[in-house]
Amino acid sequence: TERITLTILADSRPGLLHILSGVIEKKLIRIIGFCLTQPEVDGTVKIVVEVLIELTDVNTLKLKLQNIIEVYSVTVNGAGVVAAIAEDEANVKNLYDQQIKAYC
Repeated sequence: TERITLTILADSRPGLLHILSGVIEKKLIRIIGFCLTQPEVDGTVKIVVEVLIELTDVNTLKLKLQNIIEVYSVTVNGAGVVAAIAEDEANVKNLYDQQIKAYC
């Protein structure tokens, strides 16, 4: 289990924090801290969430958060995270390539 920081840029909408925390806690990921900025002029807000998570679950959580309509981007920081995400993306690409070859 690693301690990582998620930085989320999103539209400031009622219920957004509830949606974000629900997605995180649904995966049984422990939230350590939650911080957000005042909404900008364009209506966006920056949310920083610190969590305890298995490195194998980081990319899945990032994708789930990016699928929320109000979310523009999710950045992940933490020790070993970049390598774990790169490995996960490589595995997905290899699986996709195998499926394409099997199809052709």
